[in-house]
Amino acid sequence: MGIKETIEADCRKSEVWKMMILDNFTMKLLSLCCRMSDLISGGITIVKDLFKIRKPVPDLKAIYFMIPTAKCVDVLIVDFKIKPKYKAAYVYFAEACPDSVFNKMKLSCAKPIRVCKEIGVSVLSQESHVKFRLKDGRGKEAQLDENDELWVNLRHLRIAGVSK
Repeated sequence: MGIKETIEADCRKSEVWKMMILDNFTMKLLSLCCRMSDLISGGITIVKDLFKIRKPVPDLKAIYFMIPTAKCVDVLIVDFKIKPKYKAAYVYFAEACPDSVFNKMKLSCAKPIRVCKEIGVSVLSQESHVKFRLKDGRGKEAQLDENDELWVNLRHLRIAGVSK
């Protein structure tokens, strides 16, 4: 099951409209495999940047699609720490979540989290031509500028994967 299908399947269980919150990496990643109309058909009405100031919308459930870093999880924790900004959280990580990051999230804000999943998105890159191979075997391609933040992140992921 791909990114879009995984998130839609979990969210269709609820009749409530949702908002999606993305970091820079997942914003670009999602734009390669989804259109806004796909998100709307899945019940997502708003897409926001994780690191920008966001107003509370306590009637909406929030879908967080992000890389599993302490920085991203810290923002999630702040969103639910004192007065929750959203009705509930559906958390999707673009790659395997380190135990330390997961445990921090679990200890700080487990109650509002309805779903927490790692979506297996493997990245194969050659020079600035990037191919995304989703779990279901479908692929997407993009041509990135060498200085593009996504391209830099993909190179780091690739180097980390090779050095394991």
